[in-house]
Amino acid sequence: MNRLTSLALTSAVAMTALSGCAGQNDVTQQQQITGSLSYLSRIALAPNSVAEVTVRDTSVANGAIIAQQQIDLDKQALPVPFNVTVNTRELNSGAYSLSAVIKEQGLESWRSAPIGVTVEPGLTDMGNLLLQQVTDYQSRSVMQCGEQRIQVKFADDQAHLQLNEQTLTLDLVKSASGARFQLANDGNTEFWSKADMALLTVNGQAYPECVSDPKALLQSREWQVTNLNGEDVSVPAEAVADAETSIHFGDDGRLYGRAFCNSFNGSYQLQGDKLSASQLAGTMMMCSDAQMQHERTMLDVLGHAQRIEWNANGGLVIFAKDGRTLTAN
Repeated sequence: MNRLTSLALTSAVAMTALSGCAGQNDVTQQQQITGSLSYLSRIALAPNSVAEVTVRDTSVANGAIIAQQQIDLDKQALPVPFNVTVNTRELNSGAYSLSAVIKEQGLESWRSAPIGVTVEPGLTDMGNLLLQQVTDYQSRSVMQCGEQRIQVKFADDQAHLQLNEQTLTLDLVKSASGARFQLANDGNTEFWSKADMALLTVNGQAYPECVSDPKALLQSREWQVTNLNGEDVSVPAEAVADAETSIHFGDDGRLYGRAFCNSFNGSYQLQGDKLSASQLAGTMMMCSDAQMQHERTMLDVLGHAQRIEWNANGGLVIFAKDGRTLTAN
């Protein structure tokens, strides 16, 4: 064998070894996230329904999808297994969550609460994810029309408008742009939605331009915690008063409520979708182990809150800096 042939063979062997190492390194940088999906219903799904299991960046609004699996649900029995592969090589340390939806005829009919996940190579078992049925209300909004605050819920080609003590149900009508709703047989009462703004007329009285107000929506109600990072923690109606959960966001920046056992208070700031809470303190009662664990998780997520979203049912989802979530309705 001459010297040139020997060098060529040596180079080929080296390249093969390097290629093998690179391939092996790609595998070692992968994370397999497994689990199953189920929902509490005897209702059969429509033909050609699919489930989508998604891992995404939750540190920002509309964060990038990191990985996703689509599952054909025809002839699938519950619980439905899933296995999502995440390539962690180019991911920075950040906040990530996993969630699942079922789509029937292209529309979301069932959805899980997002669950914070730690993205790292290896196998991560999420257990069983219980999906909740998406209600008829596709979206909910609080808007400010000059000095008048209104609440609007959209469902089934109707807008349900709350104006002071008055509730109006308006029907969708044809429009050259946006979504225009009018009171039946009364063109003098209408709500014309155009992206993040709207025009409101009631009994012929036109209000100043209405704009979306996330802070107003946050302050508009007492929020009941129903899910902590994928675990259903809804408090049954027959539960003792000590087990109640509530979160109030005051218009004075004060945050207060009850966390499964103890009352708590603190302060918060909201800028856009960015939420932060500080100076959280509470009473010192002792309750059951489960209540105390839920309380610690709830207050920890609140204390490390980073941003908020509204889910398909109009519920509030708070994302912590590590991706854990708190869902309230």
